[in-house]
Amino acid sequence: MNHEIYIYLSIIAGTFLEGEATLLAGAFSAHQGYSNVYLIGFMGFVGVQLTDWFHFLIARIKGREFLNKRKVMAAKVQKITGLLDRNPYLFLTTYRFIYGARTIIPFSLGLSQISTPKFAVFCTISSLAWATLYTYLGFAGSKFLSTFFDDLKKHEWPIIISLLVVGFLYMLIRKRRAKNKVRKINFEDNGLNI
Repeated sequence: MNHEIYIYLSIIAGTFLEGEATLLAGAFSAHQGYSNVYLIGFMGFVGVQLTDWFHFLIARIKGREFLNKRKVMAAKVQKITGLLDRNPYLFLTTYRFIYGARTIIPFSLGLSQISTPKFAVFCTISSLAWATLYTYLGFAGSKFLSTFFDDLKKHEWPIIISLLVVGFLYMLIRKRRAKNKVRKINFEDNGLNI
């Protein structure tokens, strides 16, 4: 099997975890000739569509039950609902660019009154714009790097690994901070103020 297939599948899988870093690394691989830049962008689009639809549908099916057990998440949903109410069309078109909220926003939209066809339209627009932008940034960034290195191929694996590691470390730090917030809220609810 051709190695390109694995690159494209990893783009789809990576968008579930850390989409920006994954797409930047994929665009770098396209610049280096390992894959097709248009297919990288398309796979990024497919990956974020799957991610958003997963969270949207989970919220539609079991969202309220899920939120009853998660106070921090419920507060975030309330905040996002306020943003949606203030300017729905702008929010729905640009939500994909609100970094760090890729899970909670589609989940919140699944709990909202937005119709499924309307979500489909705006999810498509937002995901397409996001995938196009990050694919372009990754490819253009690779071109920029190639001006500093005579032979970028010698440095390609450290660059790809660095992009992925930085993205995943950032994701882990955000998850750790979210866990600490939950612990603090649980302590305060039990009369312990830390």
